[in-house]
Formats: sequence, C-alpha cells, structure tokens
Amino acid sequence: MAGLIDADGHVGNYVCIPTIYPKIRDGLIQLARSLGIPSTTHTRSAYVSQDGVNHKECYFVDLLLCSNLTKVLTLCAVPRKRNGYLGDDPKKKKKNGDENIQRLLKEHNLFKFEVSKHGIGEYYGFQLSDEADHLFQLSNGTVVHNCISTGDGVGMIEVVLNSDTIAHITSEYGGAQAVYSKEPLITWLKKQNPEKKNIEQAQLNFTYSSAGYCVATYILGIGDRHNDNIMITKKGDLFHIDFGHFLGHFKTFAGMKRETSPFVFTPMYAHVMGGLDAPLGKQFLQLACQAYNLVRENGHLMMTLFMLMLETGIPELTEEKDVAWLQSTLKFDLSRDAASKSFTQLTKEALENKRQLFSDYCHIIAHQ
Repeated sequence: MAGLIDADGHVGNYVCIPTIYPKIRDGLIQLARSLGIPSTTHTRSAYVSQDGVNHKECYFVDLLLCSNLTKVLTLCAVPRKRNGYLGDDPKKKKKNGDENIQRLLKEHNLFKFEVSKHGIGEYYGFQLSDEADHLFQLSNGTVVHNCISTGDGVGMIEVVLNSDTIAHITSEYGGAQAVYSKEPLITWLKKQNPEKKNIEQAQLNFTYSSAGYCVATYILGIGDRHNDNIMITKKGDLFHIDFGHFLGHFKTFAGMKRETSPFVFTPMYAHVMGGLDAPLGKQFLQLACQAYNLVRENGHLMMTLFMLMLETGIPELTEEKDVAWLQSTLKFDLSRDAASKSFTQLTKEALENKRQLFSDYCHIIAHQ
C-alpha cells in the first residue's frame, strides 16, 4: 500500500489513490479495511478535455487518516508523502502525529447522508449517495451491513431494494391457498428475469443462498420462520429477516410448538431448483452439507463464543442450556460423511413437513 501511495497517491487531509482498474480499486478497499483503515471510493466518468484528450473512467480510493494509516505512511519512500502528514521536524513528528490522529479521527470518520421524515411513527430514513458502497463503518473501522446497533433500542436497518417477501409473492399467485403450490416462486423469478441467462443465474443464486440459510437457521435454531420473515431479491438471492427468537426458543400456540420443521425448505423452494434430483437440487445438497461440516469443524469455538455472551443480557441466551442447543445441532459425535447424510435427511424432512405449509397458510390469512 505504501508503494501505491508513493507511485500515484495524494497525501493531504486524507490519502487518495486513483486507478482506472476496477480490480485494483476493489483490492485496495479490501486491503485497507483488513488493516482497519476507514476507506471509501468514488468515480469520475470518462470525458474529453478542452484540448481534445480522452480521459478514461477513473476510480478514486480515499483512505481516511487514522493511526493505522499513519503506520503505512511511515513506510513511504517519498519524503513529502512520508513526512507531509507528520511534519518535517523529527523532534516534533511523534507529537504532531498523535495530535493529528486525534484531530482527524474526530473530523474525518464521517459520511454524508440525508435525513427525512418517514410518515407516521418514530421512524426516519436516510439515503446514501449512488457512489457509496452502502456499507456501514463503525468507529473502529469494522465494516458491517444490514443491521447495526447504535445504542440501547436504537439502530440502523438496511432496506434491501428490489426484493419481496415469500408471503406476498405467494399471495400474488393464488392467495393463501398458493402455499400448497410449487409454482409461485419460479413464476415470480421468471417474470423478473425474462431472459434465459438471467433466470438461470437467478436460480443459481437461489440455490446458493438457500443452502446457506438452511444451514444457518438450523444450527442457530432460528424461530418464527413464517413466510413474511423470508425474502427474495429479483436476482434470486434468498434471505431471512427478524431474528427475535433463536437457540430453539420457538413460538407456541395452544401449548404446541408452531415450528416442527428443522428449517424452511418447502416444495416451492425445491421447484426453483427443478427438484432435489435435478442438477441444481444436487448442487444445493452438496453446498449445504459442505457448509454444515465447515461450521461443525469450528463448532467448539462457536460454542465458546456463545458461552462468553451469557452475561451480555441477550434474551434467550442466559444460561448454559441455551448454548447446549448448538451441541445438539452440530452433532459432534458424527463423522463428516454421517453428518452429510444426516443433513440430507433433515432436508427431506423439511420438504415433506405439512405443518410448515399450514403455518404459512394461516399467516397469510391472518394478515390479509
């Protein structure tokens, strides 16, 4: 990174490195964030200057000054870039550096957003510019997305555009009764992706994302998995929302657990892949079993981390028996092959679970 700054970087109130290559831009961003350096990027469109020179589209990677970036700058070979930030006097370098770090951490770990009233209720929305990468950056440089807490009962939730709930899609193609049909999801995806190459990619996206969420929701025992808490993008990426219940603390109705399926995988989902015996269906099982075993390999570490969280006040994670749920789902006593067979069997059980369909049917009826 110091070499790139030497070659073509500008050092001022922040460090800016221009490039016309997207791979270099993406690599720089990834490298900077891995070092804990707050970073962002913006684009200058291609243009022709007044003297007739063609300028290509250019990307600018901006690195915000912080203690970690200071360490990188000390490695620069060009004196004005190495010393421009800290000052030329060697006796004052450390003092100036420390003062500048504190000043710049306060002044430059910022991003621009607009706040606007969002109708009835205590909700406000903000919209990042089109050039932003739509990731949230914490004060320590950690990049997160989707949902972050900013205080007690306060936080930010990402709105996933171009997506819809499984419940709404099902209702569009036959109402509540359509939960018993295989067609709604694939019909909706084909409508969003009329070209053959696009629908094939959407089906592949659905296969990968479904495999990941089936494994994650099973291991973590995520509850309240009705069809309004599962969504899909127009490109086929399936994702879950609303994680208010986990570690097997499932909701009950009339003294009975509402959820009896190990995870949500209905005939409607399998039909998008052409069935479990189709190439995509087989790929789904392979991916899910592979992911399941990868988590199992790190299962003891995972359980240790959950044990450390017992005193954090997280509801439904308050005692050791809550963590024991992970032991029951990770099945440490099984070999890798046996675990794969076990998860394959769980998938078939989920596919044949009629109570999940009835629960989805009732949910749509109740919220019509």
